[in-house]
Amino acid sequence: MVSGIGETCLSVHGQGDVQVEARVNGSFRSVTFEKVLYVPGLVINLFSIGAATQLGAKAVFVNNSVKITQNNILIMEGHRAGRTLYLLDILLKTKTQDVISNLAKLTFSLLLWHQRLGHVNYETIQKMAEKESVDGLNLEKYSEIPKEPCTGCIYGKMKRTSFKTGRTRGAKIGDIVHSDICGPMQTASTGGARFFALFKDDFTGFNVVYFLKQKSQIDGYLQAYVARVERETGNFIHTLRTDNGGEYVGRHLADWLMKKGIRHERTVPYTPQQNGVAERANRTVMEAARSLLHSKNLPLELWAEAVNWSVHILNRVLSSTTSKTPFEGWYEKKPNISDFLVFGSKVITISQINTTLF
Repeated sequence: MVSGIGETCLSVHGQGDVQVEARVNGSFRSVTFEKVLYVPGLVINLFSIGAATQLGAKAVFVNNSVKITQNNILIMEGHRAGRTLYLLDILLKTKTQDVISNLAKLTFSLLLWHQRLGHVNYETIQKMAEKESVDGLNLEKYSEIPKEPCTGCIYGKMKRTSFKTGRTRGAKIGDIVHSDICGPMQTASTGGARFFALFKDDFTGFNVVYFLKQKSQIDGYLQAYVARVERETGNFIHTLRTDNGGEYVGRHLADWLMKKGIRHERTVPYTPQQNGVAERANRTVMEAARSLLHSKNLPLELWAEAVNWSVHILNRVLSSTTSKTPFEGWYEKKPNISDFLVFGSKVITISQINTTLF
């Protein structure tokens, strides 16, 4: 991570040496920048005065120019291009894409990936790295499971006894869809929601979440989900499996499901175990969301953002029963998680970059 730019940290994707041509006193000379960091999120190329002076270089700013020397030898020059921005008079000797391809990939610890992936268990991350289930999961080769417990997991998760029962599984996308509504939450989200509805495809495990201010909104979101399945996969939903809650048994919704040819399976009242897939999915999402909030001491009104990001993550990690991620099962391609940051990381704008360079 690169920090100190505004109030944020940016992800480093690689490191290596870069050769440039620096114009000094009208003529060019070859200069090699060592251990250059590749930071796609930075938008522009930056030369760190702090890093250079730490390695023995000297930077002198006079009027609108800057001169950089090493061992009393002038190696680079530049001119002022803004209130706090200077441009070095240098040219890359190779194409940018060739430079990027030669940069070594940086790897990150198991703990950092645990935090980036919504506090999913360490064994799942190791399994994903070993099977190359996703792109961009650059895990340190000898990264070990931390001995200290994760604070976010302690506050965000708790163990429950499993309800063991057999069930018929879907053979393709849309065969069986599990759904449940979670809420009401004690604190409304920033958008005013107090519930969320989760739809889980049985075959792929792919989750879709919607946020509701009232349970009565479920009709519209169910229709939106059915349309999404048909549009993105070309498949039709055969069976919708829910609990016996009143929000799913309205006359209007029953008529619409019948017209669509969707079979509606409902559980026995007060038996949430019979809707176990949806119940477990809700629990997993809420545990991840609570862990994200607690680990960064974030306010509870951000619960919807945490839930949304948790679902995004869970669609890109392996489960104990599958050999590929839900995302790959749904879209037929591997997800790329190289741009994942820890939830709660501060962001930066281009204007902040331009006013905090030197």
